[in-house]
Amino acid sequence: MNNIVSTNTVSHRIQDELKRIGFDYFTLRPWNCYRPENTLWWLVPSTEWPAYKYGKIVIFKTDNSDNFRVGFVFEKGFSTKAGQILSSGKAKKFCTKLDWIWNDMLNDIQSGKFEENLSAISKSLNMPLKILIQVSGINEKEASEGGNADLDLSNVIEFSYNGSRIECIKEHTKGEMSRYSSTNSMAGILNMLKAEDMEWFWIDFYVLVDFENSEWKEIEKVVPVFIENYEEIFRR
Repeated sequence: MNNIVSTNTVSHRIQDELKRIGFDYFTLRPWNCYRPENTLWWLVPSTEWPAYKYGKIVIFKTDNSDNFRVGFVFEKGFSTKAGQILSSGKAKKFCTKLDWIWNDMLNDIQSGKFEENLSAISKSLNMPLKILIQVSGINEKEASEGGNADLDLSNVIEFSYNGSRIECIKEHTKGEMSRYSSTNSMAGILNMLKAEDMEWFWIDFYVLVDFENSEWKEIEKVVPVFIENYEEIFRR
C-alpha cells in the first residue's frame, strides 16, 4: 500500500487549519500548475498574482525524497539597473518595488528583529530551522515563468539555525553561492544579500523546518507558529 502523501494534500490541509483558527486570508498557489500533486505550493496572504512582494508560507519536497520542507519565503527581484535589459513589461514585473516585503526583511535583519523572531519560532517548535537562499539569473527567472518548471536548487546556500547559532551547511551549498560558505552570522548573511553583484540576481529566501513524509499530520500544527511569531511578514 502506498502511504506517500503529496504536497497538494498537505498544503490544502494547512489552509483548512489556518481558516479554522482565524487566518482565513491565504490563497493557495502551485509552482507547477501542470503537475500540482508534488510541486511546491505557496499560501499567499492575498488574492493578488503575481505575489512576489508578499511573504508566503511554502511547502515542498526535498531533493530525491518524499520528505517535506515547510516554512516561509520572501523574494528579491532584479535591480532597476539590471532590469534595463528586460522589456518594460518584464522590468515592471520582475524589479523590486518599495512595497515588497523584501525591503522590510532587510531592515529586520539589520536591526536584529529577524533573528529574534527566528529564535522565537525555533524555541516554540523546539526544532532547528534551516535558512535556504536560492539565486537565479534573469534568463533562469524568465524560463521558470511558464509555470511548468521544477524548483531549481543549483545555485543555493543553506544554513542551520538552532535559535542562537548559524552554521553554513557546506554540502548543501552549490553554484554561485559557494563563495559565501564561510558565512556564519546574520550580519554575514545581510552583507551577502546586499553585495553589489546581487542586483543581477533574483533571490528566494526561505526559512524552513524538515519533516518525514510519515509526519505530515504534524505540519498543520507548525505553520501557525511561523505566522504567530512573525505575522508582519504576511502583511496583506
